[in-house]
Amino acid sequence: MALHGIDLALVGAYMVFVLVVGWRLSHRAGTSRESFFLAGRSLPWWLAGTSMVATSFASDTPLLVTGFVRDHGIARNWIWWNYALAGTLAAFVFARLWRRSGCLTDVGLVEMRYAGRPAALLRLVMGAYNALVANGLVLCWVLLAMGKILGVLLDVDQTWAIAAALVVALAYSLMGGLMGVVVTDLVQFVLAIAGSWLIAAWALDAAGGLDTVIAAVRETARPGTLDLFPSPGPGTVTDSSYWTPALASVCVFLGVGWWAQKNADSSPVYVQRMMACKDERHAVGATLWSQFAFYVIRPWPWILTALASIVLLPELADSESAYPEMMRLLPPGLLGLALCSLVAAFMSTVDTHVNLGSAYLVNDLYRRFLRPGASERECVRVGRIAGLGLGGLAAFAATRVSTVSGLFEFFVTLLGGIGPALLLRWFWWRANAWTEIAAMATSFASGWLLGSGLFEGTEVGARILAALGPLADGGGTPARLVFAALSSLTVCVAVTLATRPVPMETLVEFHRRVRPPGIWGPVRRAAMAMEPAGVATGPPLPAGTGRAILGTLALIWGLLIGTGQWLLHSPGDALPWLAAALVGAALVLPLLRRGHPFLEGRAGVSSLNGERGP
Repeated sequence: MALHGIDLALVGAYMVFVLVVGWRLSHRAGTSRESFFLAGRSLPWWLAGTSMVATSFASDTPLLVTGFVRDHGIARNWIWWNYALAGTLAAFVFARLWRRSGCLTDVGLVEMRYAGRPAALLRLVMGAYNALVANGLVLCWVLLAMGKILGVLLDVDQTWAIAAALVVALAYSLMGGLMGVVVTDLVQFVLAIAGSWLIAAWALDAAGGLDTVIAAVRETARPGTLDLFPSPGPGTVTDSSYWTPALASVCVFLGVGWWAQKNADSSPVYVQRMMACKDERHAVGATLWSQFAFYVIRPWPWILTALASIVLLPELADSESAYPEMMRLLPPGLLGLALCSLVAAFMSTVDTHVNLGSAYLVNDLYRRFLRPGASERECVRVGRIAGLGLGGLAAFAATRVSTVSGLFEFFVTLLGGIGPALLLRWFWWRANAWTEIAAMATSFASGWLLGSGLFEGTEVGARILAALGPLADGGGTPARLVFAALSSLTVCVAVTLATRPVPMETLVEFHRRVRPPGIWGPVRRAAMAMEPAGVATGPPLPAGTGRAILGTLALIWGLLIGTGQWLLHSPGDALPWLAAALVGAALVLPLLRRGHPFLEGRAGVSSLNGERGP
């Protein structure tokens, strides 16, 4: 398919814009690690929050959602909708704690919270893993998705087209640092949302309208495609027949997935923005806004486009390619805008993960273990070189995989059981570096055993999977999550109790800086005995935190599900959910008004007399 001149002009204009932004911010970004990787800790909530949500979806995300809807039904999206639980907890709990820490990266917290060689080993391993594996996987599936889109839309070699977009993304992100990333993210978010609604509108029109699409999907697609929650089987809740694989999977995602996974205390991308905010209050506001935009504003245009594609392309073998096929319906000009929106979404993820990956390599590997005395400007130079290497590594890996959803589900289960250890670091003083090392090892081992097929080949493994019943069906992702979470929790608690606690002086200093909630009695008493004048004290979390969490969940899920019920079923089905959203808004919005004590708090660094984290 050949693009019209106006389409190419729109994409070209956007490329020029982001390069100019990167160039204009390059001098400011090159002065120090904080300037390059944290935008000088100067971001307001609205800019940091928009960057959070912009970078959390890319050209891969609509393809992923389209594949879920076509192959499994709308309810399959609970594999990521469940993260609203972790995201809301991040907004009202972890955003405060991370911002108080003053760290440069989330991995830097390791040697603030723990001590000795185990802490150094954990920082080394986590820095390498996050930089090369976690960021590499994300970049890989983003590149793969962009390849599918361009393969459908353009009569050009998609390798060269992807390379051009990748080079531009690398150029402005390596010039402008995080500030360049977040400024362009603001434009990218607006473009991406506008483009997704354009594609949905044209796809529904081509399929005969929403009512026609709903009727056709009910008749021709797999049963339950339109259900926002899977239907149970026959019998009562205590009967095994009641728990269909789809229903059991959603229950696992809601009950286990959000706290067992590697982002249980917030994703590294979000943590970077939290620590780049002006203060604790802005970090809370940024994370809250990002959650609302993530779950309320984003999903439905992609889902509607996927439903229209079932009607228009019922025999398409590769479900993920249905989304770019729908883009072909757009006229010249609008097609260019839609393509520009996906290019923007692609770049907003590439620039973030290149910047974040180089932050790990510089701060947690190079300056910590290789060149402890490296100057700030040297670190920025090394970070820019590392970013180029990460981009090239991801581009090579993208040629070795074929499906976005397969990579996503592999990523979900890769460290599917490390979440308990990440939560314990904040809520239990007894946790140590071996807690996290044990959780990582167990999670890797369980994921590999289940993924390789060796586990179910043994008598014990077959019995365990049989006990998990329907969770082992449909690809086994829920079974892997349950097995990884339970085995990791058991092992990491046992290892914690069998190893020495962190030295009290390290714990006291961490407690002074972060003021974590939870089981910290011995440390609080020691801190109070040694507390010097002038160091900040106070409750870990403000009154009303529980109310804010419950209200936000009701607001987000009420609007998310209520919108779907209204569009696809009936207003009567939507009313209970919309009523829940109103109750949620009544609970949380009064806490967020300007000047309310709930949001007023000291900035994590200034309350510590200017101390910086690792």
